[in-house]
Amino acid sequence: MKDSVFQRILKPISSEWLKNCVNIFNSDYSYEKFKTQDHIQTMIYVQLNQISSLRLLEESINTQDIGLSTSVCRSTLSDANKKRKADCFLWILEQLLTLLPKKQKNEFSEVVRALDSSPIQLKGYGYEWVKQHSTRRCEGLKLHVEYDLGLACPARIALSRPNFNDSSMGKKWPIEEGIIYVFDKGYCDYNWWWSIHQRSAYFVSRLKSNAAIQIQQTCQTKGDTPILEDGLFQFSNSNPRGGKKNLYTALARRISVKREGKEPLVLGH
Repeated sequence: MKDSVFQRILKPISSEWLKNCVNIFNSDYSYEKFKTQDHIQTMIYVQLNQISSLRLLEESINTQDIGLSTSVCRSTLSDANKKRKADCFLWILEQLLTLLPKKQKNEFSEVVRALDSSPIQLKGYGYEWVKQHSTRRCEGLKLHVEYDLGLACPARIALSRPNFNDSSMGKKWPIEEGIIYVFDKGYCDYNWWWSIHQRSAYFVSRLKSNAAIQIQQTCQTKGDTPILEDGLFQFSNSNPRGGKKNLYTALARRISVKREGKEPLVLGH
């Protein structure tokens, strides 16, 4: 049987680590059921699903098969959070950090994450409820993923109905300072792009062919690179549609990249 996504996320936390952790910190003492491994899995589940209360956790986690040795109730987790020392979790974190790829010896290390969505088809008996939100492409759910290219693993995931626009999900997505976000034209919303800029983060996306822009400055390109054009621009339409105001008034960068056998790729950031 294939591992679930959650089980794959937990794979780096080996059974040997957990055994050593329990021996070092005696973290399973006086716990007959809710062991250290159960506690770690539960807290990771809470973070991934952004669960904000013990009540919601109890309702959600006990309906999922995530490999816990016991069911979780509010009092069990609350008691464990108070009594089990945090040192054991810090030790596990330190072991995980040893698995990260070695960083280049630069003062700053760029973190690049891709945002994208994929359909999850749910058809047949028992899935009639999905039809009211279905699209031509998907009858089921839509999975939204923030993927860390450096670590080669998901950093954040979310689910929505299939007719929920990527750009609408983007507006709800937590943006971290200093991160470079890469996404396609489905996430085109200039005001959301402006909010990324305001949070001191960066983005790279394909510009739509009908984007109304004015080139303000042309940058020199080298002949031995695939970059055909490089320049700074501003959006020329301050009210793009329906009285909506375009908040992105700062300069942005536009790059045209050569591709073999394809039209040049025009990127903006």
